[in-house]
Amino acid sequence: MTPTNLFGATSKETIDLLERLNREKKPIFLIPAKFISAEAAQVGYLLNTIYHANRAPESMDSYKSFFCNSRYEALQGAIKIARHRQWNRYEQHGGKVLICDPSRAVNDYFLFQSGQSENPILPGVEMFDSLEELEQRLSSAPVAACFVRLDNTFEPDGLDRIGQQCARNQVQFGIDLSEITLAETADFFRNANTGADLYIWGEQLTNEEIPFGVFSMSDDTYKPWNNFENCLLHSSTYSGNLLALNRVKQVLTDNFQWPAEVLRTCSEMETSREIRNKHFSAHINPNLEELYGFAGYDFDVQEASGCYLTVRERGEEQSRVLLDCMSGGALGVFGYNPPDLPTAVLSKHDHFHDYWRDLTVELEQLTGFEFAFPAVSGATAVENGMFTALLAQDAGKKKIIAFDNNYSGKLLLPLVVSPLEMAPSHPFSPLYQQVVIIDAFGKDAEERLLSEIRSGEVGLVWFEYTRGMDGRSIPDTLIDIIAQHRETHGYYIGVDEILMGLYRTGSLFGHHRTALRPDIVTLSKGLTYMSFPIGVTLVRSNLYHRAERNASRAIAGMRARYINQLGSHIALHCLKRLHEEDIPGNVKRQSRYLQDRLLRLVDEYDSVDHIEMNGLFFRVYPKIPMTEEMWNYFFFLTRSWQRAGVFLLFDMRLTPSLCITEKEIDTLVDSAREVFGMRPWDVFRAGNTPK
Repeated sequence: MTPTNLFGATSKETIDLLERLNREKKPIFLIPAKFISAEAAQVGYLLNTIYHANRAPESMDSYKSFFCNSRYEALQGAIKIARHRQWNRYEQHGGKVLICDPSRAVNDYFLFQSGQSENPILPGVEMFDSLEELEQRLSSAPVAACFVRLDNTFEPDGLDRIGQQCARNQVQFGIDLSEITLAETADFFRNANTGADLYIWGEQLTNEEIPFGVFSMSDDTYKPWNNFENCLLHSSTYSGNLLALNRVKQVLTDNFQWPAEVLRTCSEMETSREIRNKHFSAHINPNLEELYGFAGYDFDVQEASGCYLTVRERGEEQSRVLLDCMSGGALGVFGYNPPDLPTAVLSKHDHFHDYWRDLTVELEQLTGFEFAFPAVSGATAVENGMFTALLAQDAGKKKIIAFDNNYSGKLLLPLVVSPLEMAPSHPFSPLYQQVVIIDAFGKDAEERLLSEIRSGEVGLVWFEYTRGMDGRSIPDTLIDIIAQHRETHGYYIGVDEILMGLYRTGSLFGHHRTALRPDIVTLSKGLTYMSFPIGVTLVRSNLYHRAERNASRAIAGMRARYINQLGSHIALHCLKRLHEEDIPGNVKRQSRYLQDRLLRLVDEYDSVDHIEMNGLFFRVYPKIPMTEEMWNYFFFLTRSWQRAGVFLLFDMRLTPSLCITEKEIDTLVDSAREVFGMRPWDVFRAGNTPK
């Protein structure tokens, strides 16, 4: 069977949309968690309206939607919230999830072997080809959730029986619409008799042109995430980007019939902050308005250009210009809306040209990696890398080693090497079991690492060399051990360079300051040009060929699935500009200048404990007691930085665009001096927190 590519050719409509957003200087990527935008509120509202097309008024609860980058990301998010909702009954069902998928696409994605109903990569998930098989299994033992992926042969009566059985047995019931057309979807909701707890959509909502997926949850299903502590428990850097949402809004408007009242409400969201926020809270995330109010993110962006945002905050009449030191979560190379995108890329885009091939050739020349898999996000790039390593290994070498404070995304397999995301409990269990997490700075780190390696069970060592959580690099002693024992013990090495790669630390990759030669490297953020979601998994030829020998079908699927020609064209242009504009040289110059000035401030002010710096990534560690009020204090600091003219993450990480100038660094340092000199902890303790 020919491997499936989820994307088709890019239409003029999408090209024109991206050109318009660029010209109007819209913030396509702004806040990595979720940006409270009219587009997000509108899409959530429209989806909620669809779900209630054929339901009684008394059942009109509100669905919350989470935006992803593919149907497979959406499915994994739906599994996570379904398990979390059922967490209090875990001893009964063990996190068991049943999926009926006649297409067998999920089997292929998660590397199920022929005849397998379960596999270790997706533990606790059982696959079925027919509703009859699923219905029989559903009756035999307790389960947490049940998903049915619809195709054009599904039986409405069987689906209704399964939905009713789930309701009787307190099983979360999900319907996956990603395999059917929009016309079939509209027909389904006109005639559906059974409502679901969860709905999943895929790339059909962008006409298969832009990476996108969404899972929607009933109010009851959403309960575990409906609080400050968990409202960002599942997140994605590219979720809710304005390019995808504008396209989705248009596709929904064109393909479904809408009452005049619904269209009028959508229009009102564009002009009324109150109405926008009301529907964002009802259909996206009820906690973000208040959370962002604390952090100072409750503003309207009037313009996003280069390294600057022009914003108007709630209650303010005058706009303010902020130096953006978040850059969409370290996406920024050339800042927002590079002015050459329309002329250099969009006007020249050829629907018949293979830009993905050009991009892989460019990446091989730049990095030395012979093979590349396309991805639609950093998490899917990591997923591809982990899949490949596990496919290439023998049955007895499936253990993965990772280090604490590593972050590689929130999909089900990458989550196991993102240990901070799993604390303090594991509400998404069961997950991949054969994982060892080592404290890279612990006294026993070398001993533990050597012991695990010598067991002969390790198939993959995976890590960020410079960790995005805290800016610290893995100690040289551990890197030496990993490099020295690779040949003897036969494991692969994967390095996540999504945040620190493409010159953020000064070199092409952060690990280039070592002698390490990894088998896998992942990229994403720096390729986007802050305009289009994309990721890439780079793989050495020896690993690729061994994985292909073991599982040719799976590798063929990974090579084809996420190819997007417009995203590839944009990434290719971004790579070429990196060198034309001497971004590596600029990072080295500006980081030296910035570090010198910041270190002087640390000596000058006693409110700062230290600053962890690595190229144009740095994190400020204030002198604060670790109390329950710590995050309130961080919110206070974030607002203080914004009053001083700088926009940053509320955990004090700063990741400015790589094109930042000396003048902009002077602005940043002046703002830092103003914040550091406030002794804000004393002000905060006195109760003078910003409203």
